[in-house]
Amino acid sequence: MRNIQFLTRGLSLIFASALTIGAAVPLSIVHADSAQAAAITNLTVTSTGPLTAGQANSAPIVVTFTAPSAMTANVNNSAYVSLVGATAVTAPSGSSCTGAVTAQNDQGFTNTCSLFATPNVSTQAMGDFGSPVNWPAGTTWTFTYDANTVTMPYAATINVNVSTFVASSPPTTIDSTQLAVSLTGYVAPTKTVTFNANGGEGSMANQVASAATALTTNSFSRSGYSFTGWNTLANGTGTAFADAASFAFTADQTLFAQWAAVPVTQPAAAQSSLASTGTLIDSAGLWSSSTMMVAGGLVLLLLVQLRVRSLSYLHSINNLPNGAWTNYLSSRRHN
Repeated sequence: MRNIQFLTRGLSLIFASALTIGAAVPLSIVHADSAQAAAITNLTVTSTGPLTAGQANSAPIVVTFTAPSAMTANVNNSAYVSLVGATAVTAPSGSSCTGAVTAQNDQGFTNTCSLFATPNVSTQAMGDFGSPVNWPAGTTWTFTYDANTVTMPYAATINVNVSTFVASSPPTTIDSTQLAVSLTGYVAPTKTVTFNANGGEGSMANQVASAATALTTNSFSRSGYSFTGWNTLANGTGTAFADAASFAFTADQTLFAQWAAVPVTQPAAAQSSLASTGTLIDSAGLWSSSTMMVAGGLVLLLLVQLRVRSLSYLHSINNLPNGAWTNYLSSRRHN
């Protein structure tokens, strides 16, 4: 019977850890019975040495929290801490906490400690196997990670998740919360945005940043076009960004200027005329209708004048000094 109990306990440990390792959210969000969970409000993470991104802890890390909910006696009662993204300097032997971390509570009841090193450093403390006891409300837990046992992720922060739960199937989360702890020494990688005129003229320097930053204001120009923004594709079918919009700078990117043709404004009806402006050409550079009417009248008047003059001329050349004249048109002679 004792072997069967050990097996059940081991399966509970494996199941609970598999469910929680890698989760960057409180367990109460994960489980279907999360309505039973209460928030832990006093989680603290301290160290007498700096917690440096990408490096092992130079001093012990102490994680302390108080569980607000009581838990009835159960060998599967568990208190849990996960250092998300951290790795163990030395892989634990099996799941032993020896030489790496200790787990204690302020109620004085004994517990067992299990350490899981991948993909996060996670520690699970469970109630005494031989004599399970009630866990009263307000039980405070302290997990202490020895110096040089945990390598911090290379990031600006590390998430520390804590919870109490019953390692059953399915697990029953009682209390949970998380805390983002700042790490020193992290330098975010820089990314470069290259600006492409995409048919325009001028030049713009590349922009380099490591966090969300407003894009450099456009200085390209294009005759007959107005600038409408940027796009990740030259034809405008990619992701669009307004001028000076915030850009994440999480990857190198070329942004192409986008252009819209400026419409040609059609001229209003010609207002100028010979009478009103004294010019024969209207504002559009064309002969105005009034100008054409005046010109047509002048031509007609000129034709009439030419007709009258031609008749007078014919009359004069056919009158003879002696009073006789010849009608050349009819070839008749008159005395």
